[in-house]
Amino acid sequence: MKILILLAVMLFTFSACRKKELIDTDSYQYMTFTFDDPKCSNGVLDSLETFVDCGGPCAPCVNIEVPCETTRNAQVVKYNNTTVGNYSFSDAQVTSTLNANGSYKVVLVSGNDKLTFTLGGKIFNKSSMIAESTSDYLVDGNSEKYHVSYFKDQQTMTSYNGRDCYVNYKDGKFSIDFCVLPFTTEIYLKGNITFSI
Repeated sequence: MKILILLAVMLFTFSACRKKELIDTDSYQYMTFTFDDPKCSNGVLDSLETFVDCGGPCAPCVNIEVPCETTRNAQVVKYNNTTVGNYSFSDAQVTSTLNANGSYKVVLVSGNDKLTFTLGGKIFNKSSMIAESTSDYLVDGNSEKYHVSYFKDQQTMTSYNGRDCYVNYKDGKFSIDFCVLPFTTEIYLKGNITFSI
């Protein structure tokens, strides 16, 4: 009797740890069993994953839907809600570097203008991220925040409001989308920067 109970417990445990899939091949039906990879839920970026617990052998990574329409590697400059400039740029105009504190710096240079994003290191350990604006010194390898500065007409401006910035990964590249990136009460940017790290 003890042996039967032990066998029943082992069978129940074995069946609880697997997924069943019924496959119909011609007139024969048979069961296949697949086992969940425990690394796909361990909260760590493992070697074959694209981001933490997604991509590679795990479920596909899901991107955040950006609530405004942007064009790849393009930005719109608005002044008092009026468009005063539309700019597009190439991948070659965007550089990214890893800072000593674990954050990443993404720089777009267009003519005499320079737009710099400092992104917290934890942004890159997720499949997608709605980042939060903060002071530059608070952005490091353990941060999910960002800081932006905009150099235009010999003047440096800093994004002053914690509006959302959407960081996604698709087609082998990262993208930053921003719908309202304010630098003064009158000037704000909308756009996309696509880059590799």
